[in-house]
Amino acid sequence: DVVTSNALYSAQPVGVLSGVDFKSTGEVRRVDADKIHAYLDGGAVVLLTSLGYSASGEVYNVPAVEVAARAAGALKASKLIYLTGARLVMHSQLGGAGASAVPVDQRPLVQSMRLAEARELVRYWDTRSEVAAARLPEAADPAARSRYESAEFVVGGLCKRCVEALSSGVNRAHLVPPAPGALLQELYTLDGAGTLIAYDVYDGIRIATAADVPGIAELTAPLEEQGVLIPRPLHELTRDVHQGFYYVLTRDANILACAMLKRYALDCAELGCLVVSPRYRKEGRGDSMLSFLERTAISAGVSRLFALSTRTMQWFTERGFVEVPVSELPERRQRTINLARGSKVFMKGLNSPRELDAEELFWAADAPQSRQARGG
Repeated sequence: DVVTSNALYSAQPVGVLSGVDFKSTGEVRRVDADKIHAYLDGGAVVLLTSLGYSASGEVYNVPAVEVAARAAGALKASKLIYLTGARLVMHSQLGGAGASAVPVDQRPLVQSMRLAEARELVRYWDTRSEVAAARLPEAADPAARSRYESAEFVVGGLCKRCVEALSSGVNRAHLVPPAPGALLQELYTLDGAGTLIAYDVYDGIRIATAADVPGIAELTAPLEEQGVLIPRPLHELTRDVHQGFYYVLTRDANILACAMLKRYALDCAELGCLVVSPRYRKEGRGDSMLSFLERTAISAGVSRLFALSTRTMQWFTERGFVEVPVSELPERRQRTINLARGSKVFMKGLNSPRELDAEELFWAADAPQSRQARGG
């Protein structure tokens, strides 16, 4: 059954913004999530219309993109999907100084973004708009209306709604072209058909600084004593941190995890010293660090990531690494490896951020991180 009702959400007038009277244009005031959940639990399909009613009975035209975003956030939906002919493509602020001179239909599609990146993009668009990018003013100025209806502002408005939804608890948002098979391609293939915007599971991860050296040393010391990690003199750790090889996951100035990413060839880098504080294990933080460093490596042009291990072989195998002989390592790394330790070498091919997005589906949802944190 398909269910629709005027009581599933309430509306209120937009009012006057920047001197423009939006008249009968409204915005969502409140979504009745409990009522919608009751219909969904009963097997019904719920249809929300753009006609929203205020508490006093006035009718307002609420943009459908806003209704979708607010409803998805209130329901804590897994996905928010917009079908749109506007494409999120590389522009000057994303693809280099000369990118804006390339015709829009020839610019590369942005396949995926993190929530933090989408927020920055929305801020950029907001500085260029006089009224919220997600609404089309019912103004008499044809030039102004044309500007707002341009593809850039349409996709900018949709990105803004995606950011709002993800900040309210939605895990992923998609911008999908209205083409045959596009939705299936977007949801069930690695490359997708449009743009994926995902909640930032990397909140708190940053490159380490000199001030982090004591915390990293304290975190790794127990594993060095157990022989799991090779002991690193403090001056070597300080040098590697200064050269930008170390990353940390922090909360309230406390280091919860650390890892090293060191490049040995144009296409090959080592993942090392991946340590999570015992208090915060079994929460997906190791996966967060691994995925973050894989994305960092991909953005730097690295296509092969390797790790040495004597105790955590299964962990790497479960995450797509394959055991390879020492001869597969870059020559510079082969010259420094301690063969007497008998470390196993594991290698993983890195393809695209969309493949990492697919991998996160299997671990991010199970990590017992709070919904409050997930809401950004």
